[in-house]
Amino acid sequence: MSGRPYTNEQLDFLRARAPIMIIHELTRAFNEMFGGNRSCSGIREACRTHTITRKRLRHRPPATGAIYTHEQLAFLRNQAPLMTIYELAKAFNEAYGQHRSYFGIRAACLNNNINPKCMRRRNSPPGTEFIDASGYIRVKTAAPRMRDGRIWTRKHVVIWENSHGPVPKGFCIIFADGNKRNFALDNLVKVSCAEMGSLSLHKLWSADPELTKSAVNIARLKAAIRGREKVMSGSTPLSA
Repeated sequence: MSGRPYTNEQLDFLRARAPIMIIHELTRAFNEMFGGNRSCSGIREACRTHTITRKRLRHRPPATGAIYTHEQLAFLRNQAPLMTIYELAKAFNEAYGQHRSYFGIRAACLNNNINPKCMRRRNSPPGTEFIDASGYIRVKTAAPRMRDGRIWTRKHVVIWENSHGPVPKGFCIIFADGNKRNFALDNLVKVSCAEMGSLSLHKLWSADPELTKSAVNIARLKAAIRGREKVMSGSTPLSA
């Protein structure tokens, strides 16, 4: 039906309903009445062409990328000073049964002049710490340490780097005993991303640091064997 002219009956319908319905309601009612699939823009253009007065929203919703009710914005204002954005997003979704993302809640706060607890860390002095959503302690360094220029780094990484230098690309630092509050240097182990994946895949993590370190050595040995097998298979000469 899209692109076809409107009948007099349809125009009369628009004249009767447009003053009391916003465009989305009017479009839905029109399509239900006449069995069509007109779009909102098509109905809007028909009203403009035939000088039909439409009902308009007096107040536009906040430009947050998604519509938040006044009650929801009040919730964000009340809870934001007490929570990080991760905590705020979780609390919001639990309170209203929704699935807003961290980025959506952050945008809503920025666009409505709401200042969550974590946003006030920008002016914090070096050495300031906080616990992130994964339970790791992050510390503010005097200069950017991450490759993307961020200045908040996981504390155990800072401690390891102070003794051994920057963590090589493709590697990470783990807690041998799984305790994210045990920053003893001998509890911090450098592993490759592949080795960490192997530890997780085969469930080799242990609360005993010595067992975890042994598991890391096993993962390294398996990786070395796989690498050697690839080299050997790729270098085997073809038979004549």
